[in-house]
Amino acid sequence: MTREAAGISPVEGEPRASSLLETEPQSCCRLTPESADFRSEAAMGQAMRLTVAGTVLFLVGVALVGCSEEEPAVCSSVASLETSVDDVKDIDFTEPAAVEELKSGLASIKSDFAEVKSDAKAEFSSQIDAVESSFGALATSVDAAIADPTAAALSAVGAAVSPFTNAVQTLVSDIQSTC
Repeated sequence: MTREAAGISPVEGEPRASSLLETEPQSCCRLTPESADFRSEAAMGQAMRLTVAGTVLFLVGVALVGCSEEEPAVCSSVASLETSVDDVKDIDFTEPAAVEELKSGLASIKSDFAEVKSDAKAEFSSQIDAVESSFGALATSVDAAIADPTAAALSAVGAAVSPFTNAVQTLVSDIQSTC
């Protein structure tokens, strides 16, 4: 190859100005059979499969993390309600402190239930209505026991606890099936 054909000017090492515009792009910028390594086609296929597999695993992982992080708020509020109801069920109504324990327990239940109602909205409205109704009956019997703490009044409280706890358990069970 001559100096002129290589685009080198008569002055040693300087390219001719016209040759810069006339030459083809360098081989680094153009894929030709000579510059391609056809043996790496299998490696490229494997790399592509690994990339696809990695992407799929990443998306599955994101979906699983998203599911666990997106647990409805009602799930935690119903767990708190369930704990408060269990505390009331454990009260020994034959003890003198039963009325005060019950009063405190009902305050916790009322607060927890308000949170459940807020979180559950319309999806569990019939179950919420059943809990509200049985809670009203329980609260009335507790008020009567506070006003006149006799054995009969405490017995009425004990009788009102059962329908209330059943209604709460139904609500809890229905909500937990969505958690």
